Order: sequence, then structure tokens, then C-alpha cells
Amino acid sequence: MEALNGYEALGYLEYKGEAKEPQCFTLTGVAAGIMALLHGEGTVEERVGTYGSEESHCICCQETSCKFQVELL
Repeated sequence: MEALNGYEALGYLEYKGEAKEPQCFTLTGVAAGIMALLHGEGTVEERVGTYGSEESHCICCQETSCKFQVELL
């Protein structure tokens, strides 16, 4: 998944400057949750924790967008 204007990254840049590591912790969780809702089976409770996400690129690290790799656990 990709975010072109993630508020966490833009806020980090504005208040703290450039980061060495990605800072979009909320969007990382949201990406995993969206995939669980779209591709999971069963109730919402059964889908919780079935997908994991990691941010590979972040605007606050001088990237053009924030990118998240999401995978089934």
C-alpha cells in the first residue's frame, strides 16, 4: 500500500525534520487492518492479527511517498 501524504510523516518533517527511519506507525497498522478486512475470512475478531505490515519508504526519510509491505502471517 502507498500513502502520498501521510500526516505522521508530514508532521514529523515539520516538527522534527528528516528522520533516519520510517515514522508512520498508525498507517502501518491501518495497512494490515485493511488487508485483513478485504482478504480475511470469518468475523472481525477472527481476522485481528492475521496480517502484518512494515513501512519500507517514508516521506520523512526524503522519499516521495510512504510505502507499506503487507503480508499474511
